[in-house]
Amino acid sequence: MSSNSDIIFSAIDDSLKNCVPAKQDNKTHRMSRRETLKWLSAVSATLTIPLTTPALAAERNIAKSDLVGSFAPWPKLDIKPVEAEGYGKDPKLVRPDTSPWPLTLTSEEKTKLIRLSDILIPESENFPSASAIGVPEMIDEWVSAPYPRQQRDRSFLIAGLEWLDYEAKRRFDDSFANCSENQQMEIVDDIAYSSEGTPPDLDTPTRFFAALRQLVAGIYYCTPEGTNDLGYIGNVPIVGDYPGPTAEALDHLNKLLDELGLTL
Repeated sequence: MSSNSDIIFSAIDDSLKNCVPAKQDNKTHRMSRRETLKWLSAVSATLTIPLTTPALAAERNIAKSDLVGSFAPWPKLDIKPVEAEGYGKDPKLVRPDTSPWPLTLTSEEKTKLIRLSDILIPESENFPSASAIGVPEMIDEWVSAPYPRQQRDRSFLIAGLEWLDYEAKRRFDDSFANCSENQQMEIVDDIAYSSEGTPPDLDTPTRFFAALRQLVAGIYYCTPEGTNDLGYIGNVPIVGDYPGPTAEALDHLNKLLDELGLTL
């Protein structure tokens, strides 16, 4: 039987394999702090793979002359931890008076994150893109939270976004955000999936993109739009007598029971 995570990542894999760059316009929804905080607990329960990588620590501004290999090196950044109190022992989840921590991603990092989110989950005929329902805002909330897990994720995410600029500068002598959509997709295609033939220099960038894919998917498919995209129907009251499971559901159940040597 498929788990919820199996369904989620089957859907996002299909989105990436068949993706086309989403239209870039000014209609992106900006999620409020109250909304992002509301979704934080739901996303926390969804994610199982941390955005972790070996220790970080070095230069952020790198010269093109230093990018001489087949691929750009993984950035080693000295990223300062977020210093904030967090929720505390008695969080106000219904009507928080103030935001419990500051958002930390820069505008440049958010621009790259918006683009990557929409590459992973572009707008379709019936459903909005990831950025249109505030996925980048939720990621900013996630990596800005002053807790160990989120702080590890923050270091890996920022380094990964910086690597995209390194690689864009190496290939096209420009930042990732300023590259054309085709140039951006050329870089993303090289780190979209890991395989036996993945060059060692792309091992960490590929793990970064896999972790980002899970983060984007985990947030998107926790929203009403995302669950509708999956075709999930739940928490809906039934009016009248309970109709029972569908024939398709019963057939699926009977097959599983047969495999176990059981019957209804």
